[in-house]
Amino acid sequence: MFKRKSVLYTWCLSYGLLLLMMVVMCIMLGRNARNQLISEYKSITQTLQKQSNNAINDYFDELERCAYEISNDYLVNDFVSTPDPSGSKYYNLQPIQQSLSVYALQSGGEVSRYLYMDNIGRALSSDAIFRLHEFYASLGLEAAMSAGDFTTLLQDYHYNELYVFETGGKSEALMLTSVPLVGGTPKGTLVQVMNPETIAGMIQSNSAVEDSTTVLLDSDGSLLSATGDAAVAELLENADVSSAEDSEITLGGQLYWIQRERLPKAGWHLITVVPMSSIGAKSDWDHPPGTPGHAGYGLHDSGAVSVFFVYPIQAAQPASQGTCRHSGPRAERK
Repeated sequence: MFKRKSVLYTWCLSYGLLLLMMVVMCIMLGRNARNQLISEYKSITQTLQKQSNNAINDYFDELERCAYEISNDYLVNDFVSTPDPSGSKYYNLQPIQQSLSVYALQSGGEVSRYLYMDNIGRALSSDAIFRLHEFYASLGLEAAMSAGDFTTLLQDYHYNELYVFETGGKSEALMLTSVPLVGGTPKGTLVQVMNPETIAGMIQSNSAVEDSTTVLLDSDGSLLSATGDAAVAELLENADVSSAEDSEITLGGQLYWIQRERLPKAGWHLITVVPMSSIGAKSDWDHPPGTPGHAGYGLHDSGAVSVFFVYPIQAAQPASQGTCRHSGPRAERK
């Protein structure tokens, strides 16, 4: 009798230890699966964010290239340097305008360019010429700054400087470049107005995780463009995320993983946040097998445990007083 009880106790103890080992193993594998899933999502988001960062930097490179070519063009400098252009000089406006038309075709509507000439008080575009007050009104700056401040801005020296103005509930950015670019007193200004939809398109597919939010903030922390949750974008605009990078932060009482990159040319910040609860939910045990976000475990007859994943990949969808501010470091006069 004693021997039978001893065998029974031994068997129960062995079976209990085996079950405990399986439970511990499943817990460890579950945590490892969760961490691996989070790591995968972070890696995907970082890669796509770098692609968006590169696209925006290439956009600025093109703006600077055009600014350099136009501000150093002989006909442009000759015309703006003439204090009181005669009738024959005005013929030079035609080839200048044709040159602006070529740049307009190259940009495909992504940038609107205006050449302001202080000697005649006019701004030339690819298809029109504006008086100063008409130019001011066409940019929609009435709510952002006074006409006098706008005139002063145009007459100041600018070396590919970025300004952001808010009017009509949206933000628009423009780059100012003095003509001539180097040497002498500025006699004109090239104004390049960026299409906000172009910039928004560059960050629209920034993250591979649903529920993610991506924002583009200027150097002052003001919102330029956003995709995803508009409420989270507003929280990001009002939060101090200047030092946050590849870390976890709390917004509105919820924990988020944040990835931030700085655009050196503009001094802007490209930020993506993903709710940790959304990432963690992809590895919950209660997801039906085979559905997006499922991480499962299988126990074979041999006692081996297998782990399987189904990764959901879904691009973030776009979301949709007046002030004017300098964006990015101010350049020294050359």
